[in-house]
Amino acid sequence: MVKLLGGQYQFIQVLGSSDLGCTYLAADVRVSGHPKCVVKQHPLEKTNPRSLQIILNLLYQKAKILEGLAQYDGIPKILNYFNDRDAFYLVQEFIPGHPFSTEIQPGYCLPEPQGIYFLMEMLEILDFAHQRGTIHRSIKPSNIIRRHPDGKLLLVDFALVTEVATADSEIEAREDKNWLYIPLEQKMGQVQINSDLYALGMVVIQALTGLSAEDLAARKRAVETQYQDCSVFWTRSPQLKPGLREILSKMVHPDCSQRYPDAAAVLADLEALRHGQQVKKPKTKFTPLESRSKSRYAHKWWITGIGVLTFLAIALLAKVPQHLAVYYWLDRAQTAANSGDNAAAIATYTQVLQQQPDRAAIYFNRGVAYLGLADWQAALTDFTTAIALDPDDPQAYYQRGNVRFNLGDAEGAQGDYSKAIALNPDFAKAYVNRGSAYAALGQENAAIADYTAAININARFAAAYLNRCLSYSNIGDPENAIADCTTAINLRPNHPYSYQNRGLAHYRLQNWQRAIADFNIAIQLDSEDPEAYYNRGLTRAQIGDWSGAITDYSNAIERHPGHLLAYYDLGLAYQELGEITAARKNFQTAAEICLDVGKLDCYDDALYQIEQLEK
Repeated sequence: MVKLLGGQYQFIQVLGSSDLGCTYLAADVRVSGHPKCVVKQHPLEKTNPRSLQIILNLLYQKAKILEGLAQYDGIPKILNYFNDRDAFYLVQEFIPGHPFSTEIQPGYCLPEPQGIYFLMEMLEILDFAHQRGTIHRSIKPSNIIRRHPDGKLLLVDFALVTEVATADSEIEAREDKNWLYIPLEQKMGQVQINSDLYALGMVVIQALTGLSAEDLAARKRAVETQYQDCSVFWTRSPQLKPGLREILSKMVHPDCSQRYPDAAAVLADLEALRHGQQVKKPKTKFTPLESRSKSRYAHKWWITGIGVLTFLAIALLAKVPQHLAVYYWLDRAQTAANSGDNAAAIATYTQVLQQQPDRAAIYFNRGVAYLGLADWQAALTDFTTAIALDPDDPQAYYQRGNVRFNLGDAEGAQGDYSKAIALNPDFAKAYVNRGSAYAALGQENAAIADYTAAININARFAAAYLNRCLSYSNIGDPENAIADCTTAINLRPNHPYSYQNRGLAHYRLQNWQRAIADFNIAIQLDSEDPEAYYNRGLTRAQIGDWSGAITDYSNAIERHPGHLLAYYDLGLAYQELGEITAARKNFQTAAEICLDVGKLDCYDDALYQIEQLEK
């Protein structure tokens, strides 16, 4: 059973993570109904007791300030804060609602009256916080929540550890994927009150113009270092009232001395702009963009049905030509494959191939169906035939490479992925999988080059960052490994392997507590993975927690009874505690497994440990 945080909060899922800590969704088990809450974890580095106490005092002081801010309805309430072992925890109320990022989509321009109302509502929150000496530091669309059902805006995720870890925070700001909202002075570690105004201004510009964050970022790069008028970012936007354009331009001026000094000054100019007009509160009902277009096609189902019936009638009455019958059977095969009935799809494709044995696409599709059944050899044969019939199809080489890799032929897989890339230089998945083949062949630098190529094609390709993290770790570059794994976590927060790989990188840097924290999350996300327990056991052994290590090794063996290394290290742990009988038993089991799998070196190592016990 997973240990409760602070003896009170049950983990539900990871909401976000960085090298400075994690954010969890949790349930408060001490309150009736177990209401949801948000728990922010801030790891504490092992240091001397006096320094640790100073850090804790600062954290408690900042938490107290945030507790006071939460009196305002636009800021989530602070429910609790405490330190437990190697981390400080801040517990906030969970806000049911959706982030503002779901309301601003490329191509959709927020109406100007709603933009003004949004800006005023957010400025009132900032004015309250700034008057109490608190700077948010990370305003972006995902940190603005529209509460259900009243539509009230809330600003979440106020910085907690800036006074304690200023250098780390500045590095995070420079490397933040949301750097569009970060002004120059903040990147240089000189954050001030109107840094928040810059971030809010960029959010409003993005909402009003319908430009994507990437498009705005590209325009920003062109003018930022030259201290030009920032309205050039969005000159192609819909015409806004000149007064609003001037206000926004002043909010996002790259020179902080030319910016508004505080939220109150912006509010004053907005009030002047509103003189003579009424800005009404917009309706709070929100329809996601993806659902706005569905109704256009909902009426067409009956057209498809009539088409199928007409086709069958013609086929029966007029004895349809053979090639039309083939299309009918191909449609049936694809329908079966889409529904997961790969056996039926294979049978139908086979029937079609009896009529048209020279169709590369049919062999390819049957090969994909064989993949669904894990019939590697049959899939290999079909993809090879498809390539012989159509040697210019990159997908066929890619899929055959996948089959060869699964069969242990990393060199053959690498060759197939190379052919796919030659035919399609923008094939990001082929770069990632070829990187995995290079890594399996021990060519980690070539693997890193391929993962980097995939990232250059698709900067949000989580698997590329995850694999590059592991390769960096394997060549002894844990710093780059941690950066890549953190990016992978931000892209896919619930992927356990990203936490495992980052934990291994922290392990290599001897950051024992951070490694354990990452392995903890990996176990919470996938409690049946033996490797997460084994790796946490290794880390606990490094800090002398032999009992904890024994528990973890035992958990790994329970989930994988043939886990050779777990038995061996379990023997070492028992040996450290002086439990000779238990140590001998586990070394003996390790020796037997080594012999069974033909690993004579580890067999000799296990026997050597048994001999040392006898002495």
